[in-house]
Amino acid sequence: MKLYLSDWDEDISTTPEEEYDDFVRALKRNEGFALFFVQSYLKESEQLVAKVKKDIPTKNIEVLRLIEPIDNLYDRIAKLANLNEINILFIQGIEYSLYKYEIKTTGNITQLQYDNLTSVPHILNHLNQQRERFRDDFNICFVFQVRSFALRYFIHRAPDFYDWRSGEWQFLPKPETLVQESNRILLEGNYEQYIDLLPNERIKKILEIQELLEINNQQFNNRANLLFELGNLFIASQEYEGAISYFDRAIEISKYDCQLWNNRGVVLSELEHYEEALESYDKAVILNPEDYQAWNNRGVVLSELERYEEALESYDKAVILNPEDYQAWNNRGVVLSGLERYEEALESCDKAVAIEPNYYEAWNNRGVILFNLETYEEALESYGKALKIEPNYFAALNNISLALDKLKRFNEAFESYDKALQFKPSNEASWLYRETLADFLGAHSQGIVMEHSHRYSKEVANKIAEKKVHRSVSSKIKRLIDILGAILGLVITGLIVIPIAIAIKLDSQGPIFFRQLRCGLNGEPFYLWKFRTMVINSSELRQILKARNDIEGGILFKILEDPRITRIGKYLRRTGLDESIQFWNVLKGDMSLVGISPPTPKEVELYTVDQFKRLQVKPGMTGEWQLKGRSNIHDFDEVLRMDMEYQTKWSVGYDLYIIRSTILGFLKREDTNYYY
Repeated sequence: MKLYLSDWDEDISTTPEEEYDDFVRALKRNEGFALFFVQSYLKESEQLVAKVKKDIPTKNIEVLRLIEPIDNLYDRIAKLANLNEINILFIQGIEYSLYKYEIKTTGNITQLQYDNLTSVPHILNHLNQQRERFRDDFNICFVFQVRSFALRYFIHRAPDFYDWRSGEWQFLPKPETLVQESNRILLEGNYEQYIDLLPNERIKKILEIQELLEINNQQFNNRANLLFELGNLFIASQEYEGAISYFDRAIEISKYDCQLWNNRGVVLSELEHYEEALESYDKAVILNPEDYQAWNNRGVVLSELERYEEALESYDKAVILNPEDYQAWNNRGVVLSGLERYEEALESCDKAVAIEPNYYEAWNNRGVILFNLETYEEALESYGKALKIEPNYFAALNNISLALDKLKRFNEAFESYDKALQFKPSNEASWLYRETLADFLGAHSQGIVMEHSHRYSKEVANKIAEKKVHRSVSSKIKRLIDILGAILGLVITGLIVIPIAIAIKLDSQGPIFFRQLRCGLNGEPFYLWKFRTMVINSSELRQILKARNDIEGGILFKILEDPRITRIGKYLRRTGLDESIQFWNVLKGDMSLVGISPPTPKEVELYTVDQFKRLQVKPGMTGEWQLKGRSNIHDFDEVLRMDMEYQTKWSVGYDLYIIRSTILGFLKREDTNYYY
């Protein structure tokens, strides 16, 4: 505490009465310009002004109440009607200008920047520059009533305005006032209301609680509860690191509070720290085994960790404890669907929508389950109900298109893709499916994309509208080599197709051939053909196995020991015979003998603009990656680097070299592991 015009030693503690008496003496002694700073809390700020007016009746005392952010305090004071008659001017609300600074400069309400000297709030910059004008033009004693955080701003960020000549006093609230304010905040505490608050309102609420916590005589239980409310405010602000720190502090005080552990888990989940979140939820359900929300949240985290059976057990606990918890029923249905227990999954989602008919996510998930059961009309109906509740729900619009496609209602599917892309124009997978339909319906695909290119973001427009052709694509010699090689390859394939087909049929259920949509030159979709080497539900199993992906970056997908591969499939892949059908793709012109590995639309959807450049050449049956050994590659960036290297190195001679190396590798049965 710095005392103005006092002979007392700073180290001597003072009572509230002594502090006030010293403040009043300073005001009485002062003549003319002065700067005083008073930390006053809550409603007692107004009481302080009223008391000073009563105790110093000989001076004209006014109050300037700021209720919005300002950048110029000098002009606001200069416009006061009775300016020349004022002796003491209390200024309240300077904090609003600091709230504004926090939002505009940091976007972060958890780290107040009073100790960051790289920039200065506009209002403090103004005060730093205008101190001499305040002194020369205003014969007034200014008393800034500020909160503790605002005073720290003045000390650190306005040293030219706040200096050794400034007086500083602190008036703590009375214990009964402190209890009343703490209880008021706790009673008003409501997470849903916190979400609806404007950013500056949320900051005000946070600072209000932080200010109470700084007061040492805060009740023990109230401290934990106030920290809990702060954590919830930070969650509402999506400031998750800050929320964790407050929940941890609250747990130090009240470690047996299951709500604290549950909300801590929620924050850790948002930060994708799933193992730590699980530990937090485990604590919550141990402390209160009847907490159905904690059981549901625990199931969500276990699902993220792909521990689906355990997740199911957790959801089962939640719905037993609260049969009306529609979110738990929905989540349970999603997990059961992932486990391919579709009938049970459907029952679970039916429960969710029966309890909450407006739960559009559950209607959409129900449609996905019906789609997997191949009951496309019912799936369509379920997606429709989701859209009736939330007309802008992209997932349902996109899923409707897929269902209509399965029902061969292609024109309607095309229109549905159009509607979906109005809400999410950057979704390239939907554009690619739409283009495929356009081709099927006889439309000119590229013209359609160009016609609607205004819907794209700039990056997507660069990907699709500004298509470039690599010189290898226009090479007639390369195309001639492709045609001759494809014809020869198809003749050889014709000799082995029957024994391979018989072996596939004897080994596992399903078709002989496998067709998959891939992206070719400049992202143009085409169907790639192979002999089937996997079980028929491989796509669904991929979602379960995604955590075992050996390729870093999440774009490509490859597992060295993929459990989806059949016995004959392993042989076909080891010898490379599974891809011999692709000579047909080469003959058609979708592919080349040498190029890049053809990506799926889902992979392309994740591409950046630079990564999209790899599609400036045709995909190939072999390529640069074949020379380097595919099974040794575990990073998509390395794949991208090799693809771009191929484009740089390309020549007819280099293609022939790759073809020769591939044939020699085939004869030696070297490295034929592929990305799928």
